Amino acid sequence: MLRPPERLLRRLGVPIEPTGEERRAAEQRAKALLRQILGDDEYERLVKRGYLEVASPSIKGRVYRIPYFQGMVEVLEGGVSTMRLCVVPLRWVPDPDVVLIHKLMIEGDEARYLRVANRFPAGSSRLSVPVWWEGSRQHDDAAD
Repeated sequence: MLRPPERLLRRLGVPIEPTGEERRAAEQRAKALLRQILGDDEYERLVKRGYLEVASPSIKGRVYRIPYFQGMVEVLEGGVSTMRLCVVPLRWVPDPDVVLIHKLMIEGDEARYLRVANRFPAGSSRLSVPVWWEGSRQHDDAAD
């Protein structure tokens, strides 16, 4: 099936979603950018743990745990989970770009980040990750 010209769709206000191939290419570019900004060591920790820790620039002892896969950001104070935050883009964005968005928003304007975030009770301190990733992680841990 052919899509109408994108220019026409945009003029009509119809959001343009990327195709599967475009999404895969975007994910690869986003991973490369994330690795470049974080550096190899921090990027490897993110992939291994499933989250990136970002220290609060304004609240001593506060750390934000940003999940590598879609999910809520966990807020830790003194190592104890105090709340979860939800900030999501309105349209599809590669997961590595979402990680960068959270990191840059927290580091650049933490007060605004907290104003736009939906807040939820702390709940468990364990981050939600896809079942398939958790299974492969257990397999990887067993191989170590």
